Amino acid sequence: MDLTNIETQTRWYTKTDSSTFTDADILRESNNEYAKLIMKKVQMEGNVSSLGHFATHTLKADGAASDEAGYNGEYPYPENCLYLTRIEAKFDEDHIPVVLYDSSSNSYSEFTNVDEPFDEAIPQARLQRDSIFIRPFPDSDVTEGLYIEYVKRQTAFADDADEAEFEANFHDLIPMGVAIRYFKRNVGKYREELREMRRDYESLENEFLEFYRDRNEHKMKITTKKETF
Repeated sequence: MDLTNIETQTRWYTKTDSSTFTDADILRESNNEYAKLIMKKVQMEGNVSSLGHFATHTLKADGAASDEAGYNGEYPYPENCLYLTRIEAKFDEDHIPVVLYDSSSNSYSEFTNVDEPFDEAIPQARLQRDSIFIRPFPDSDVTEGLYIEYVKRQTAFADDADEAEFEANFHDLIPMGVAIRYFKRNVGKYREELREMRRDYESLENEFLEFYRDRNEHKMKITTKKETF
């Protein structure tokens, strides 16, 4: 369901037109509802979210300017990052998984002794202020030396052709949610409509949550080893 259809469906639910419920108001409330649903979706899916994405950085040697990525080994999260799922670094031929560490466990300075006690064979990182601090630094800049996998934030609706990034069978949740927001503005007038729309919304939302909770569930099968005594 694209934005045009969301507007049409919302007005059908609310019995409004472009004068009584403007495109701008529907766009704003659609994005609010979309953001809420995306957060529920990623909470159900966890690290196997269909919104998984990746980004790369040039892994900088010591000497990066203080206002650019790589200074003191600091690389900001991608702008659309909700949370990280994997980090890899490359100092030579291949990327290597990065191990996270706690700065309190490092007895050396995090600013002046950045290469101690770290080793390129086991790259490490700590997370702070929505940034990744990589240790150690490479001897020279490495193009795409830092590889980041993450779950991304949704792209907000802006164009009429924009569609929600979740299963199409649940797209009706957006106009239903926008209709609920509309009815809540004047509960006295729309009390019955609000009650009925909430009931229908909650029913579809429960299906939505169950779908994403179970969609990528990994079921472990344990087989015991047969022994002869």
